[in-house]
Amino acid sequence: MKFIQDKIFENVTGEEVEHILIKNNEGHILIFEYENKIRILNIANEKDIIRKIIELSIENDYLSDLVEEQGQELELLEKKIEQYKEK
Repeated sequence: MKFIQDKIFENVTGEEVEHILIKNNEGHILIFEYENKIRILNIANEKDIIRKIIELSIENDYLSDLVEEQGQELELLEKKIEQYKEK
């Protein structure tokens, strides 16, 4: 079993995130803490890493689109409120 401790600066918030990667015969375990929550990712092999990256990328795009749509909906509702107040 091999332990690798490192840190990265993630690009979303620009914060430094420390992590530990544990390598063993069964795969890898990535442990990191962010926003006072400890996260543990089990990684069986390289294919698993690629799958997780793709899934997270798709999820990120979906959530970004959802936030944009909700922002537009909020603007529309705010305009309706202003129109209602004017009556």
